[in-house]
Amino acid sequence: MISPDDAVSAAHLRRRLKALSTALGDVPKQARRLARWEAKRQAVRAETGKYIAPMRPGKPPGHRDRGRHPVDFVLKDCHEMALYALHDPPEVDRNSAP
Repeated sequence: MISPDDAVSAAHLRRRLKALSTALGDVPKQARRLARWEAKRQAVRAETGKYIAPMRPGKPPGHRDRGRHPVDFVLKDCHEMALYALHDPPEVDRNSAP
């Protein structure tokens, strides 16, 4: 069993951060990818009536019921923000300049 003070490999975290960096490096490509996914999701719903959620149900990967490390609280906050954006997205005025 691993204790909180044991050293662990950061390989998985490095891969996730690399993927995030790559995605943020080409936002228009990711926007097109999201639009394709959304179109496919809507097509499946129109054909079958099934709802395909953009996020998996339940707790996020890596969740701990009792957070022990600062990253546990960051994960919880990020998951809550994603759920908020999914279920209660803010209004966007596309006509105003940034």
